[in-house]
Amino acid sequence: MYAKMGLLPSVRKLFDEMEMKDVPTWTSLIAGYAKNGNMEEAFKLFSEMPLRNVISLTAMICGCSQNGKYADALAVYKEIEKAGGGAVESLLECSTHIQLADRSTVPIDESCRQLLLSRLLEKSSKGLRWLGLAYKDDLGELSGYNAETHPAHKKLLDPSCCCSIESDLVFVGVVGLRDPPCEEVHKAVNDCRRAGIKIMVITEDNKSTAEAVCREFSCFLMEMGEVVTMTGDGVNDAPALKVADIGIAIGITGTEVATEASDMVLADDNFSTIVSAVAEGRVIYNNMKAFIRYMISSNVGEVISIFLTAILGIRKCLIPVQLLWVNLVTDGPPATALGFNPADVDIMQKPPRKSNDALINSWVFFRYMVIGSYVGIATVGIFIVWYTQASFLGINIVSNGYTLVELSQLRNWGEGSAWPNFTVSPFKVGNRLITFSDPCEYFTVGKVKALTLSLSVLVAIEMFNSLNALSEDNSLIKMPPWRNPWLLISMSASFGLHSLILYVPSLADIFGIVPLSLNEWLLVILLSAPVILIDEVLKFVGRRRRRTKLTAA
Repeated sequence: MYAKMGLLPSVRKLFDEMEMKDVPTWTSLIAGYAKNGNMEEAFKLFSEMPLRNVISLTAMICGCSQNGKYADALAVYKEIEKAGGGAVESLLECSTHIQLADRSTVPIDESCRQLLLSRLLEKSSKGLRWLGLAYKDDLGELSGYNAETHPAHKKLLDPSCCCSIESDLVFVGVVGLRDPPCEEVHKAVNDCRRAGIKIMVITEDNKSTAEAVCREFSCFLMEMGEVVTMTGDGVNDAPALKVADIGIAIGITGTEVATEASDMVLADDNFSTIVSAVAEGRVIYNNMKAFIRYMISSNVGEVISIFLTAILGIRKCLIPVQLLWVNLVTDGPPATALGFNPADVDIMQKPPRKSNDALINSWVFFRYMVIGSYVGIATVGIFIVWYTQASFLGINIVSNGYTLVELSQLRNWGEGSAWPNFTVSPFKVGNRLITFSDPCEYFTVGKVKALTLSLSVLVAIEMFNSLNALSEDNSLIKMPPWRNPWLLISMSASFGLHSLILYVPSLADIFGIVPLSLNEWLLVILLSAPVILIDEVLKFVGRRRRRTKLTAA
C-alpha cells in the first residue's frame, strides 16, 4: 500500500514547512513508512492538487522509480474522519476497483462497499482515526506529467477538472491511527463542568470516532453556550475564530491564518491551559470587583457621615484635610493590595456570568449601602458619644475631665451663650490644656478629641472593611486574611501612617487631632470591628441567594 501511495515526500514537505516533529497523525505515518524501508528515493512528488472541501480529498501526482525513470501515478488520500457521516462513501464513490493483498485489483460492487463501511464504522467506534488511500495509474492527458511545463498543466489549475482526474480510482485501504485525549484533559473537562462551562466538540472527525474519543472523558454537547470560545488551527477554522466571542488559535501546530483571526494564541497547545486562563480571568474580574466594593462602600460611609451631621445639626465630625488624607493616603495601600487577592477556593465551581451582567446589580448596591450606612453611623456616633456619654460599652472615656452635654445641646450648639448656667471645664489632652473663653468654643475648639475619635473610627472601619473585600461571598473563616499577605502589610502601613499623624505633634496640628488613650483606642476597635460581622451576614445571604438561583435553574 505504501509503495503505491507515494505519500512520504508530501509528509516530509509538511514537516519542513512546520519545522516540528510532533504531529501525531503524520508521525504515525512516518513510523509506518520506516517499516517499509527507504521510500523517499523510490518516489518523487510532482504536483499536489488543492483540497476539495466538498468531499475533502487530497490528491497528488507522483513518480514511481522504475529502472532509473519515474512512471507517473495519481495518489489520492483522504482523512475519512474529515467529512462527517458521508466520509467513507466520498472516497469509495470515486473508486471503481479495490487492490487485494496480492496486489491484484477487482471491481468494487455494492456488497463490497457495504462491507467496508461496516468494518470502518466498527473501528471508528473504538476511537481510531482513519486515513483512506487510493491511486490511479492511467492519468490520460496528464500522463508523463513531471513539471509545470507539461502541456496539460492547466487542467490541474481548473477546479472543474478535479472530478474527472479523481475518478476511476483503485481503493488501496485505510490506515488506522490512535489519537487519544491527553492525560490532563480529564481534569480540565471536569473543572469546566464544575465552573458551568459547556464544552462543544466541533470536529471534522467521523461521527463515531469523535463520540468514542469524547466518551473517554464523558463529554457530549447538550446545548449551545451563551459565551462562545472557539479553538482551531487550520485555515478553514479562521471564519469561526473570527466571529466567536473569544477565538483561540493553536500556537504550535496552527496556521498563520488561524493565528491572525484569533483573539488569543494557545502557546503550548494544551487544553488545560484554557481552563487555567478561565480561572485567571475570573480572579482578575473578582479582584476588580473587590477594589470597587471596598472603595465605594467606604466612600458611601464618608458621604453618609456628612449628611448625618447636617441632618442632626451637630458640628462636622470630619474636616476636609482629614477626608483627603483618608481617601488619598490611608485607603490607597489596602485598595492596591486587593489586586493581589488569590483565587476563591470555589472559583471554578461557580456558574459563569452572562456577558451583559451589570458590574453593580441591585444586591451589590444594597450591600454598598448597608456597609456604607454603618461606616457613617459609627463615625458620627463616636462623635456624639464623646460629647454625651461618660462611658460606652463599659469603657470609661471621661478620665480627662471634660464636660458632658445633652444631645439637644449638641444639636443646638450655636445657642450655647444663651443657655442659663451653662459652663464648661477645661480639659487636658496629653501635655496640652484646652481652655475656653466662651462656652460655645466647646463645640468648635473643644471638639478636637471628638474629631480624632471620628477619624480613627473611620480609618479602622475601612481597614476591617478591606478584609471583607477578600472574597465577595466566602467567609473570612474559609478565606482567611493571611491568604493575601500584601493586604495585611498594607493595613499595617495604613495604621502606621494614621498613628504618625496622631503622635507627631507638628502633623497632629496640621490635621487638627490629638493623641488617643488606650481606653479610647479600645472604643475605636469595638465600634469598628462589627463591620466584619455585618458583611459576614451579607455574604451568608448572598450564598443562599446564589444556591436558590442555581436550584431554580
